[in-house]
Amino acid sequence: MHMEIAQAVDFLGRLLQSKFDQNDLLAFKHELTKVLKTRFADHWDSQHPSRGNGFRSISNFNSQLDPVLFQAARKSSISPNLIHINLPRDFVLWIDPFSVSYRVGDHGNIMTLFEDRSRGRITFKLDPNSMPKSPGMSPHIIPPSRTSSAVRISPPPSPHLLQRNATPPLTSSPLSKHVKIAKPSSQSTTTTTTTQRQHEVQSQEQNNKEDTSSSTPGTAPTTPDNKDQPLVMAN
Repeated sequence: MHMEIAQAVDFLGRLLQSKFDQNDLLAFKHELTKVLKTRFADHWDSQHPSRGNGFRSISNFNSQLDPVLFQAARKSSISPNLIHINLPRDFVLWIDPFSVSYRVGDHGNIMTLFEDRSRGRITFKLDPNSMPKSPGMSPHIIPPSRTSSAVRISPPPSPHLLQRNATPPLTSSPLSKHVKIAKPSSQSTTTTTTTQRQHEVQSQEQNNKEDTSSSTPGTAPTTPDNKDQPLVMAN
């Protein structure tokens, strides 16, 4: 409570410091601190900070100065009217456990002056014997959430692509582009043999003709067809 009251009083002092003498302002802040401590003594619940929120508020609203500010001004010998004039119009200051905030204007935003979250935490002392062995079996223990991010997964390669990569391509010899080697076949061998025989027969017939033409003139060649025919002498 003392920390929250000190934060609120210092904030009001900054709003009024350019309008009052420093000694008068210090006296006003001192009296205001005492009034607030007395007022909040029975209206301060740390377990329920929002309870009594309206009772602990200080306002300068609807052209009326808050009674707390009026009382502190009278005790410090300062005119309450000067406090009312120099504070913002439609001004509300909330002093709650662990938090001090304010608003200027009926529809203005609530601005936080002070917030102590560490003092608002409630800790429990757990009995090790009563805790379950597995954290997943306990309904009271909530594991911290894990942040996930999208990961791009590439599809697996095609089986045909794997087979093509596994089998190295057959490279032909550079000489194969210029030299073509014909493979012998049985049909070509048979054709070659027949052609050779025909050439041999033709060559033999040609030799026989040459022998016949080179024999004695007027003498018919002796052949198996004319061996029984009579010889005819040329004139």
